[in-house]
Amino acid sequence: MRPMGRLRWKMLALMLCGTIVIYVDRNVLGVLAPILKKDLNFSTEQYSYVVSAFQLVYSFSQPSRAI
Repeated sequence: MRPMGRLRWKMLALMLCGTIVIYVDRNVLGVLAPILKKDLNFSTEQYSYVVSAFQLVYSFSQPSRAI
């Protein structure tokens, strides 16, 4: 296989791993909501800021269909 072909597969694998990590993080954030609110003494409003910040970063990390 040509070197460029290997690079493409490595880039694809890196993107796949990143997408999986972000997907798992997004789901874990929802599951841990009661624990985070209790341990860190977050109100619902403060917790919503955490979720909003994560969703903002998550939306920018997704591949765009316009490309």
